[in-house]
Amino acid sequence: MKQLQVKTHQGEYPIYIGDGCLNELTPFIQKATQVVVITDETVYELHYQTLAHVLSKEALVYVIKPGEASKSFEVYHAIQTFLIQNQVDRKALILAFGGGVVGDLAGFVAATYMRGIDFIQVPTTLLAHDSAVGGKVAINHELGKNLIGAFYPPKAVIYELPLLATLSDKEWRSGLAEMVKHGFISDEVLLKTLMSFHTLDPLQEEIFAALLMQSLMVKKNVVEMDEFEKGSRAFLNFGHTFGHAIELDEKSLSHGEAVAIGIIFALYLSKKTFKIDLAIDDYISYLKQLNFPLFLKADRATQYMNYMLHDKKNEQHQIRFVLLKEVGNPVLVTFSEEELKPMLQQFLNEMTKEVRVCH
Repeated sequence: MKQLQVKTHQGEYPIYIGDGCLNELTPFIQKATQVVVITDETVYELHYQTLAHVLSKEALVYVIKPGEASKSFEVYHAIQTFLIQNQVDRKALILAFGGGVVGDLAGFVAATYMRGIDFIQVPTTLLAHDSAVGGKVAINHELGKNLIGAFYPPKAVIYELPLLATLSDKEWRSGLAEMVKHGFISDEVLLKTLMSFHTLDPLQEEIFAALLMQSLMVKKNVVEMDEFEKGSRAFLNFGHTFGHAIELDEKSLSHGEAVAIGIIFALYLSKKTFKIDLAIDDYISYLKQLNFPLFLKADRATQYMNYMLHDKKNEQHQIRFVLLKEVGNPVLVTFSEEELKPMLQQFLNEMTKEVRVCH
């Protein structure tokens, strides 16, 4: 088992990574008056009995439907009602047992129930290695992702790696995209290693734990420098501005798959803005080789723009992107709608011919 320590102004918390990490929950559970597990139907069926070995029989469980649609006002309200009806008190502990959706939703429930109770992230997907660390919790609004949320760090992150064994290739790709993002913004060695893979198989081998640690170190270091996203933490949004638009428009895509497409546009804008070569074709070839679904529609520029105009990272109606001056050197750049729209249309016209996978 490996351990990292995240130090923030709101508190310090450990990240445990490896086989047998669930046992690290015991001291937290012993201090709590009640334990509430929030999970989804898929994770409940696959893994709840594994988690139950470290829980008491009195633990409460709330099961949501899997998928981004559960990060809603309705589900949030239903869980709050469940906690109130079961007389869950301020010294209770919520366990977010699942992927990024569960972590975001359960964390926001914890942040707001009785003005805040403890919660622990117990991620079960590779994608959640990114979302579980850093204390950003949220639900969605129909006009945009994660628009209603808080900065509320967990008491711990428990990464039980054997739980990842049941992930589909789609979920492995989704998490890999966030690891690649970390490489682009901060760790060229990590990026080169990941882009040397011709299949997803290395992610399920012994090398994976070390790569995951490298990726988590990027997230940990950025969070510690800028806990509330006043500056450099915004670099973690590389690929996310357009990625969120794609994700909202194409419901079949996972978050990471959408971010992978968003990175293409971020590289394209970087090339246009700074007159540099970031080997976009190599990156697209890499995504194709690993069977990433590259859904781009040349006739959807207006809809993509509408989504980006409601992105929570925007300032004064300017659309904000994380771009690269070079690998490992991210910068924030803003565009007006008038500036961005023709570049987006040009990108779509070029890329839909290149990737040949538009609907």
